[in-house]
Amino acid sequence: MEQFYVYVIVSELDGRYYYGQTNSIQNRLCHHNNGYSRFTKPFRPWRLLAFAQIGSRAEAVALEKKLKNIKSRERVVEFLAKHHFQKVIGPEKS
Repeated sequence: MEQFYVYVIVSELDGRYYYGQTNSIQNRLCHHNNGYSRFTKPFRPWRLLAFAQIGSRAEAVALEKKLKNIKSRERVVEFLAKHHFQKVIGPEKS
């Protein structure tokens, strides 16, 4: 059974977050860092901040949509904890 992931990446350029879903985090991060996404290309390089493993693409898309609707960084952090995201790195202090 294929696994899917909802992920949060952070721009090393300006600290902004980007949220997405995929079936391969490593491939998707390379995609962002190689400039293949028009939304993330101007803010490269990106680092993986956190991710959650999800059982189906439909569930991953739904969780990603909820995450993208949150506007406050503080609420994003709360959301990540509530939905058991695995933290990979801590955000840099500005």
